[in-house]
This record gives sequence, structure tokens and C-alpha cells, in this order.
Amino acid sequence: MSQDDFAYKSHPGAITIPAAIAIAEEEGSSGADVITSVVIGYDIMGRIYLGGPTMLPSFRATGVTGTIGAAATAGKLLKLNESQLTNALGCAAVFSSGFGEGFLSGTMEVKLNVGMSSRNGVTAAVLAKKGATASEKSLEGESGFYQAFARTTERLNAATADLGKRFLLNDVIYKEYPACIFTQTPMSLALSLVEQNNIKGNDVDKVIVTVPESTFHNPGFRNAGPFTTHLQAAVSARFCTAAALLAKPVTLYSFFDNYNEPEVLELAGRVDLIGGKGGDKVSIEVLMRDGKQYGIEGIEGETLVPTTDKIKAKFERLASGFLGEKKTAKVIDIVLNLDQVDKIQELTYELRQG
Repeated sequence: MSQDDFAYKSHPGAITIPAAIAIAEEEGSSGADVITSVVIGYDIMGRIYLGGPTMLPSFRATGVTGTIGAAATAGKLLKLNESQLTNALGCAAVFSSGFGEGFLSGTMEVKLNVGMSSRNGVTAAVLAKKGATASEKSLEGESGFYQAFARTTERLNAATADLGKRFLLNDVIYKEYPACIFTQTPMSLALSLVEQNNIKGNDVDKVIVTVPESTFHNPGFRNAGPFTTHLQAAVSARFCTAAALLAKPVTLYSFFDNYNEPEVLELAGRVDLIGGKGGDKVSIEVLMRDGKQYGIEGIEGETLVPTTDKIKAKFERLASGFLGEKKTAKVIDIVLNLDQVDKIQELTYELRQG
């Protein structure tokens, strides 16, 4: 939870992979089929966002683009023809929903929205296979998806640019910490600053964090304590940056359950957030009580480039307690050779065994 991947303002893995596994189990699909369907789902989610980025911040991209991505994923595995797939994507566009108020209140609906989006996309594909229809202009029509969610169709060309040549799966960002994607870079930079300068968090007087304007306005990013739930803290740049500067164990999900730890809240109250006017730079300036100043700057997401070793290590950390070390290693081996798997049940069988 809270450690899913990220691309184009969405969490595509949490949407497309459950959809792919569900349909692949039912259809007896191969590992290669699943890989293809997931690549398509990631691509469609990213492209739907690029066609209407002004859907943010009013709507949540994961829920809004995710339903369509899940429909594309499921539709590929169901072997829908062109007409059926058009209907599936059109139905999914109508089933799309999601906004971010829950990140402010720390409530569950924003998490449930991800699972519902995946389910709704699968439902759209299944309905289309059984004959359900949808407008061919569900996306670009005058009363369609983009007018509803982005309030414009001016960016439509961006959705299809280099279609089939450039696959957006390659742009995915890896999340190291079990917190909001937008707090990942500030935490990473803060930890680097502490390591480079031997900063003691209790000696910090003030912290200034500057982020891109779109990040600054993300729901929950500016949450200030005291907090009432884990989620409120995990999306708060103030809490997460303060925790990192105090060298708290921010790689552990359980740490964020201590969301009202006095030491962290006290420093979080001295973290100022500034929204930049554009670009993708993130900077942290730390002013010490003795007058010294330290600063660091980076590009949002640049420290979060995924590698096989990083992903393996994270999966081992998260799964071994449930699966055990032996089965965890076996699952990793199957996934790394998924293109050679005849039926996806070879993987799901292992995932069911505790």
C-alpha cells in the first residue's frame, strides 16, 4: 500500500495489473499475453492524461484515466475486435470517476477509488464483448470525456503522438518510500542533505521546500498537523520532509502510523512550502539555529528511476513476511521470466500460498 508505481499523474500498476491477472486467469492467458496487455494499459492511461492534463486538480487522474486503461488491458486479453474495443473504451470513459478530497481528510475513498477503477474497466470490456455499445466520440465529443474532465479538447493530439512507437511504460517512476509520490523527491533530497552535512534535525530552525506549481496544489500535499489518520501524514510534504530530516525510518510503512509524533510535528510546523511557477525542480533550504544554511536541488522524480535490483529488493521486503523467503524468490523468478510462462496460473498459484 502506498508504494505503487507512478506515471503521468497516475498509478498505472495498481490499475492495470489486477485487471490483467483477473482476466488472464479466467481466459487461461500466457505470461506473454499478460505483458502485452499491461504495456497497453500503461500506455493508454498515460495517453488519456496527456490528451487532457487540465483534468487536474479537480479530478484524480488515477481514477479518471485508470478505468480506460483497465478496459484496454482487459480488452486485449479478451481479444476484442476493433468495434468491441471502441465500445469498451467508450463505456469505460463513462464509468470513470475520482477526485482528491480524501487526501485532505485522510479517509479511505481515495484508496477504494483505485480498485473500483480497475473493476469498472474490466466491466466495460466484458460488457463490450457481450454486445454493449458506446459512442465512437465518447472521448472527444462535445459532451464527451475530455469536455467533462478537462473542459477542453485542445490537447487531443498529444494523446496519439508517436502512438505505437513510444511506449509510456518506459516513463514509470519507482516509489522508494510508502508515502505520496509528491513527497518522494523532498524526502530523498532531505535524506541526502542530512548525510552530506551531518545535519541534526533538532538543530534545524526553518526549512523551505520549493516544488513545481502542480505539485504544490496536489490534494493533501500541504496538509499540516495535527493529523487524524496515517494517510494525511503520508501525503503531507511537511510531515515527510521533517521525518526525513530527523532521520526517522521513512522506508517503513508502519512509521507513518506515528503521525502525531511530537518531534516530527514540531519540525513540520517550521517547514514552509512554496509553489514554483513551472518546470520540474525541487529544492530544499535548511536554516540552522546556529546560523548555518544548507541547500540542495533536484529534478522531481530523478532519484526514483526504477531498476530491477530496486524492485526486487522492495518486493522481498514487502512480500517475504507473507510468502516466506523461498516462495518470494520463486515469485520473483517467475515474474522475471514471465514471457516464458504458458499460463498465468503458474504465477497466481504461488501468490496464493502463504
